[in-house]
Amino acid sequence: MPRIDVEIPTNDGAAKGSLHVPDGEGPWPGVVMFPDAFGLRDTMRDMGDQLAGLGYVVLVPDIFYRAGDWAPFDPRTAFSDEQERNRLFGLIGSLSNERTIADADAYADFLLDHARPIEVVALLRDKTRADPLLLRYALALQAQNSNDLAARVEQLNDRFAASRLRGDRVHLREEARFTLHLLSDPTAALRLAQANWQVQKEPADVGILREAAIAAHDAVAAGKVNEWLRDTGLEDVRLQPITLPRR
Repeated sequence: MPRIDVEIPTNDGAAKGSLHVPDGEGPWPGVVMFPDAFGLRDTMRDMGDQLAGLGYVVLVPDIFYRAGDWAPFDPRTAFSDEQERNRLFGLIGSLSNERTIADADAYADFLLDHARPIEVVALLRDKTRADPLLLRYALALQAQNSNDLAARVEQLNDRFAASRLRGDRVHLREEARFTLHLLSDPTAALRLAQANWQVQKEPADVGILREAAIAAHDAVAAGKVNEWLRDTGLEDVRLQPITLPRR
């Protein structure tokens, strides 16, 4: 069965990982297998192969990717060697709840971008309390033309409306993506993406601003994105200069 080395775009860089796909046509349920405390290594990849052999598409990410090319641990000495123990605990301590949720968003986006909505539905079905994960669940339902999509769109609409009433604008990026892809309103999505752009400028923020500018056929907004990319030199596999299609 195929084992594919992959790079998963996140707002903090690219996370290496492996994608394990069962033999046959599928479709298959999906699993994101978070490694144990010792991180991504051959043992985790072998476990991914075993799950794939049972009929699951398995994504095994490097959860410590923010540390760069970190040296693997030997589980037999990681706790008895003080220097290694401190290094291990430092990596573990770097994984806050916020980072873990953001990474889960990125893993779901990776599967969506690779046309695996069925795996995303299986992955997120019971994890929709967080708005970003509910959004990705709804996008996966949309890709499958699911009858459950309308209820999830209404649920997201209610959540974003409640956020606006509270004055909470933390999820402007997600609301812009929701408005563009699920409400099919590129003009409103562009306004949201531009408001979000005033607050944060991570690769995903550039991405939704770019998408909305293209969909709204707004050459001025598109030009500003291109100019910002040139000025900052930001490189990300998700970001390329925009060329608007002729209408």
